[in-house]
Amino acid sequence: MPLGSLLLAPASPWCQDASPTTEAHLSSLLPFPLQRFVAHLLPEKHRRYLFLGGFRLLFFLFFQEPTPPLTLDSALREALRSHPRVEALRHELAARLQAVKGARVLKAPNILLSPGLTSFSGTTEELLALQPLEVNGTRSARTALALAELHGAQAEAHSSLLALSHEVQNAVVALEQARAHQKLIEAQMSDSKTLEGLAKKQVELGTRPGIDLETLALETLRVENLLTQARSAVKSAETSLSLLLGRPGGSALPVLAPLTLPPPPRPMEALLASALSLRSEPQRAAAEREGLQAQQKLLQAEGKPDLSPMVRVGSLFRGTPPGSTGNGAGIGVALSLPLDHGSRRAQQAGLKERLEAQNSRREAISRQIEHEVREAAEKLTVAQVILARYETEAHPRAERLLRASKIGFEEGKTSVLAVIEAQRTHRLIQSETLQARYDVLRAAATLDKACGLSPLSLPFPLPEVYP
Repeated sequence: MPLGSLLLAPASPWCQDASPTTEAHLSSLLPFPLQRFVAHLLPEKHRRYLFLGGFRLLFFLFFQEPTPPLTLDSALREALRSHPRVEALRHELAARLQAVKGARVLKAPNILLSPGLTSFSGTTEELLALQPLEVNGTRSARTALALAELHGAQAEAHSSLLALSHEVQNAVVALEQARAHQKLIEAQMSDSKTLEGLAKKQVELGTRPGIDLETLALETLRVENLLTQARSAVKSAETSLSLLLGRPGGSALPVLAPLTLPPPPRPMEALLASALSLRSEPQRAAAEREGLQAQQKLLQAEGKPDLSPMVRVGSLFRGTPPGSTGNGAGIGVALSLPLDHGSRRAQQAGLKERLEAQNSRREAISRQIEHEVREAAEKLTVAQVILARYETEAHPRAERLLRASKIGFEEGKTSVLAVIEAQRTHRLIQSETLQARYDVLRAAATLDKACGLSPLSLPFPLPEVYP
């Protein structure tokens, strides 16, 4: 509704039934000059609509439901709905499904038209149609090869979607870290200005030299530069997450729901079992092996005889030849006898070698997955230990140091350099504690990715054509 309509037009019956007493009460809430301006400018009924509509607008602005925070699950689902990478995977899988459907049908018939142009002896038949029945197994082998390619595409789609999910997860972590760092710098900026104001009063009283005030002013300027960098980092993180979610780069993002710290990693046997069963690399290797076996079957089938019903017409475009009683039409069966001069045997030997290479590659993939899982689990354990030390030892000590320095500065017992050093130490410890917290979150995400786990709390959503 336009703003003018919201202010002037009655939108509910209680606006039309407003009594003069209600109008006078609402008018008394306005300043006296504004009351006289409204009374002289607008008629009585429009004044009633203006007052009631204005208070309705204020109610809408101040009492509307707040925007819910952006959770990790909602961000992941939004990205999987709108990211072009998901749409590309959907089309790729649809193409693979169509290829399977095409492989399951018989080959198209071979129709040969050869009309005689100069004489009756220009060709022996003017129409020859052959329909291979593929009784030698070529159709089933071709279908198996198409299914293997579909399984490989499915494994690739799962890997791509999992990678996109972890990109969104890391972007959410980066944005929350950037916003938390900005709040930290803003709090430090407030402390610096407070100390600068206190030093100014002490300089005016003559209890502290003026050089101390200049030193604190320089420290405040330094913190302002850090705050500018922190705000720029927040904008950059918001842009990255917005683009992953399919939103415009400059769109504002709501408040993020707090991310919870993960528990310690599970036993290594459970992690390895999860990784070997859920990772897409073993599935992709299995699909490649399936495709090689289907190629072997296809080569064997192509070397076997095949039957083809045949329709033959001798005279289709020309008249009946002299001395002939018909047009030479007839139905027969053709038997194909493929010969091999060694090419097919060489291809079979090559496929056997590729199968052996694929077996070795699968073993290498299993070892690589085990290495990634063990490394990610170790990094998560170390990150959790470091965070615990910061939270239980370093951070409380830095808080006590800063508090003692401020008290001493207020009493004139601590030098300005000692206060600045305590501020910097406190700021460094806070930043490192914040970094340690998000290092734990990133290490947990890396371990989930190494184990093939999705960051979604519900079953992993795949494109609609995923079988």
